Amino acid sequence: MNPTVIIEVLAPTSESLDRGPKRAAYQELSSWFEYLLVSQEVPHVTHYLRQRDDWVPVDYGGLDARLELPSIECPLALSELYEDVEFP
Repeated sequence: MNPTVIIEVLAPTSESLDRGPKRAAYQELSSWFEYLLVSQEVPHVTHYLRQRDDWVPVDYGGLDARLELPSIECPLALSELYEDVEFP
């Protein structure tokens, strides 16, 4: 009911909707602080973090990348996130 993190796996057919109006609508919710957009096609995550009245995006790419989810005190390695995923 009151998420702190929302994770969206991007589909090629809906990526523009997920990055645009859907993201904007989610960011209007007051209960959460982090939003991840996860690519299916390459090892890449865009991490939006609420800081005061603004959302700051940070991009992480490559299987060596690691990010922190401060709202739940959790590290996330892209190598673990994409474990067993084969890219073209």
